Amino acid sequence: MMLLLGACGYHLRGSINLPEALKKVYFSSASRELNTAAIKVYKGASGTLVKSASVATVVIRIIDEKYQRRSISTGNAGYSNEYELHYRLQFEVLDTQGLQLAEAETIEQSKTYFNDQSGTTLISKINEESLLREELYIEAVRRILARARALLIQ
Repeated sequence: MMLLLGACGYHLRGSINLPEALKKVYFSSASRELNTAAIKVYKGASGTLVKSASVATVVIRIIDEKYQRRSISTGNAGYSNEYELHYRLQFEVLDTQGLQLAEAETIEQSKTYFNDQSGTTLISKINEESLLREELYIEAVRRILARARALLIQ
């Protein structure tokens, strides 16, 4: 059964098949959250996230990273009850000699969630925000890798 699934192009959700040039990637100047997301993404990928630029085949240099939580609506009591999580990331892809492979690029993404501010759901809403924030970082890493893959295939 597994052979048939592999033959038809089926892959596990979140798995990434990386080209040889992306097998060893180093994230430079990344926040702790982005590094954690990169580790999670690479666990499902066919490559390794390395700890030094000297052993990497590609370096992803983070130029700017900004995370914001904004209130987008309020309830009758005047408290915010809907939030938008916004993440902006500017990065560049460098080769092994430190040469830029393309102009710096920016990724922006956001997610919204509803928080009714009741005492019974407060903890679950904090957990929901944490999970949504983690998803933003993971999606950013996937988009970076997709862009790096496109640059290296050209």
